[in-house]
Amino acid sequence: MKKIYVSDLTLKAFDKQSTTLTFRERLAIAEKLDNALVDAIELPEVSNSKESEIMYTTISSSLNNAVVKIPVGDSEQSLELAVKC
Repeated sequence: MKKIYVSDLTLKAFDKQSTTLTFRERLAIAEKLDNALVDAIELPEVSNSKESEIMYTTISSSLNNAVVKIPVGDSEQSLELAVKC
């Protein structure tokens, strides 16, 4: 039997909308998805800010089941920012 992996785009989608989420709201959503046994949580592309780096590190360290997926743009800088997290 094949295994189906579930990847959630909620946090990535909020980043593209005009609605903004606080740090605590993003963390709470990620933790609820992790508790729901989602396989992967997709985050928005990393911006060049310390806040973004802290948010990604905090979210990834708080998860027990899911992995964090970070999109990388087409620049070397984008790759370097994602690797830092």
